Amino acid sequence: RHYDQVYGYTFKGAWGYKEHPEWLSRAGDVVHETPGSVHTLYIDENHGETEVLFFVWGALEFLDEFGNTIAIEDWRSILGKYVDYCEKNTLPIIDITYPKSKVPDVHFHNKDKVEL
Repeated sequence: RHYDQVYGYTFKGAWGYKEHPEWLSRAGDVVHETPGSVHTLYIDENHGETEVLFFVWGALEFLDEFGNTIAIEDWRSILGKYVDYCEKNTLPIIDITYPKSKVPDVHFHNKDKVEL
């Protein structure tokens, strides 16, 4: 479930929602998902490898088959997972969030708490 709007741009391949099998997003398509949307995304393997860029506002709530919340993800939780992955795999943490000249520095003092 989307807490806010989402936009997606499909670069290649195709994807859709299991709840709407008659519809597919294909290369070049722009998709707008409204706040409160609930659906199950799938990749249509008949169209080869799929690449999509999503712009997500707000949190995403993940539901099980009974509608129970199993996870809520937002930029902070995703950032924490990214930092944790980089640390576990001895990879550099690259800040790609904003141009440095336009926002305050982000400090990774604690992977569970991001300080601005």
